[in-house]
Amino acid sequence: MQSLESQIALIEESVGKDTQIYLVKLRALGKLYLKEQDYENAVAIYLKSNVGLLKQIEQIFQFTGESQKQKYLQSLTEYFNEILSLSDELTIEHPELIISALNCILTIKGLVLNSSKAVIRSLEYSKEPEVLNQLELFKTYNDSIARLHELPYGAYTFLIQDLEKERDAIGAALNRLYYDGKANEPKFLKDWKVIQRKLNTSEIAIEFARSPVLDDETGQTIDEQYVAFLIKREWTNPRRINVFRLEDFKTLFNTSPQELFASRGSRVAINKTKALNYERAYDLIWGNIAPFLEGINHIYYAPDGILHQVPFAALTTRVDSSLSHKYDLTQLVNTSDIKSAKGLITIESAILYGGINYNYPLEADQSGNYTYLRRQTNTEFDYTKNEDLVVSKWNFLPGTRTELDSIIRILKNEGLQFKSLTDENGTEAAFKHLNGDSPHLIHLATHGFFYNRALPRVVIQERHNNPYLYSDNKLMHSGLLFAGANFSWEYGSNPFEVENGILSALEISHLDLSNTKIAILSACETGLGFIEGSEGVYGLKRAFKMAGVDTLILSLWQVPDKETAEFMQLFYRFWITDKTTVHKAFRKAQQQMRVVYEKEPYKWAAFVLIE
Repeated sequence: MQSLESQIALIEESVGKDTQIYLVKLRALGKLYLKEQDYENAVAIYLKSNVGLLKQIEQIFQFTGESQKQKYLQSLTEYFNEILSLSDELTIEHPELIISALNCILTIKGLVLNSSKAVIRSLEYSKEPEVLNQLELFKTYNDSIARLHELPYGAYTFLIQDLEKERDAIGAALNRLYYDGKANEPKFLKDWKVIQRKLNTSEIAIEFARSPVLDDETGQTIDEQYVAFLIKREWTNPRRINVFRLEDFKTLFNTSPQELFASRGSRVAINKTKALNYERAYDLIWGNIAPFLEGINHIYYAPDGILHQVPFAALTTRVDSSLSHKYDLTQLVNTSDIKSAKGLITIESAILYGGINYNYPLEADQSGNYTYLRRQTNTEFDYTKNEDLVVSKWNFLPGTRTELDSIIRILKNEGLQFKSLTDENGTEAAFKHLNGDSPHLIHLATHGFFYNRALPRVVIQERHNNPYLYSDNKLMHSGLLFAGANFSWEYGSNPFEVENGILSALEISHLDLSNTKIAILSACETGLGFIEGSEGVYGLKRAFKMAGVDTLILSLWQVPDKETAEFMQLFYRFWITDKTTVHKAFRKAQQQMRVVYEKEPYKWAAFVLIE
């Protein structure tokens, strides 16, 4: 103990407090104090190291590219888990630990996404030739990497890795250019009191987080504890509530019959589905939070982990009242995103996709070419069509045409400018042309997909590797389908077109859609993705946020085609015709759909509004 204290004093004197070695030694000392049950000194050390660590994050994020930022935060996972667990064990004696843990979570949640987006978007307005040249080179590398990821998985792994290293070096240089000067000093650190000041007395902010539960003897992870940090206007300190453990959450799903329907999803229709028991989910997720909600009518919440897949609006009390009926719910990526005043989202331009023909018009090409392609590419691109995991063909969705027709009527009545792309015109190339000059509204009524199944390496090698199933890049596992996609989906490529009709989340993340105020993804599973620590969901949600779109409407599961069209018609009527806020229009549409389909929440609860 004394030796470690002496080392810390020497490091502080010789190289200072803002170094990695200093923080490592400080944390080691805190662990020793905990082991000897000297909680006063342990808490003091952890609070001190937490302040130093957050400052170090600020410094490192100024000089590194995105992948280095991600790796750095991953290296700190164990420390973040320790401070979160400590805030539970010593809550009563040391409430300052709750504040420290919460500020830490608010700072790192979505940090890589937000910092990377801020740098790119800001530099696009630069007038310096050096900056613009570097930025253009960075985008060129991104485009090349995305193109290579579309090829059969494993074919260009080493080339992709080399390009990513070069791209990341340019990204780090752009970071340095961005922070070169006092005008762009980083503002990463978050304070819960800023959130508190934005709330009124009838509102509450709930920040969810999670940490591993370790076995006392082996130290191995045996479960995961979900917690909620609650913030109210009148409280002196935030509250920390244990919500549930992951193993308990898994018991909430029942295998129950569900009718077959035409969906906008990526899996073939089946007779049974794992359905969430909404009443039991309410008790488990909301049971410990409910006592703090007296007098509350508006809840801001930021989910974490498995909670990204929970339709909070549909959670049902024992008196058959849904959460969305009792409260006004606002879902955020991070509760620090709460805005003091929420006005109308007004639009002057829109692009609408729907009624898309996913088959490729072969009559426009030589039949000999098609025969050749069929014979050649079928061996290179086996997409496991005999498994129930993947659809073999993307079918036409009649509800999307009905949906577009109703939206067009509403926009026309209000005199708004729009462009609609249907049939063979709803192409991926047309969507990519929005890059840098996107409309205020993007509406995509089409098929969406998210594949999260991991197959053994030997199986991957045998199947010759559909990249949307097996790619190492998690943003390749989510996407949207455009005109002619069936040809590429089945045969691996479409040499007759520049784009293959399959728009991955990776491709979207490289676009500039910052002029778009709201994107509505009227498709299946667009809210899903891989859960990556403090960065949340890696999927279409992250992709559109990276592209610069702040407000999104997404779905959590396979949505029925007919009922989705109904929901969207209601939403647009309440939003555009009645001239209300997006938030109010979304909630009103949900409530009306709930009345019609009271016993069938899977027909209306899939959609979530991310603000």
